[in-house]
Amino acid sequence: MAYTSKHGKICYIELPATDAQKSADFYRDIFGWTIRDRGDGAIAFDDSIGEVSGSFDLDKKAVQHPGFIISIMVDDIRATIDRITAYGSEIVNPLGFHPTELIAHFRDPGGNLLGLYQETGLIATTNRTRFSKGRPGLQPRHLHSKIEQAFRP
Repeated sequence: MAYTSKHGKICYIELPATDAQKSADFYRDIFGWTIRDRGDGAIAFDDSIGEVSGSFDLDKKAVQHPGFIISIMVDDIRATIDRITAYGSEIVNPLGFHPTELIAHFRDPGGNLLGLYQETGLIATTNRTRFSKGRPGLQPRHLHSKIEQAFRP
């Protein structure tokens, strides 16, 4: 896979951590990130597709109310929420339904507030028969209610 290099691309994140190894384990186990030694003793990471990298920074502090939130794409938001809570981390804003996406906010082991993001296309790919009722494709005007029905307990 070729690495995307283009002006304006987000490419590196310095993620505050209170325990770099615990944060590294969390992101590896929950999101499939690759964890590595950066070479200077810091623990670094690459996202699940190798497009964004960064490190866990013990000198930075998480902010309780950040001015922006970085969201991580997932293919099954409910399963990811379950894994996050099983890990002992907090879901701050539970699952929200929007016509084109599912979102939730969580705090990682370092106290950072981040988002979860699931595209409806990922839902449709894994649950097409549930939405299309035998017809090919999705009906966008009905998608919102069908997503809610599919993901309600």
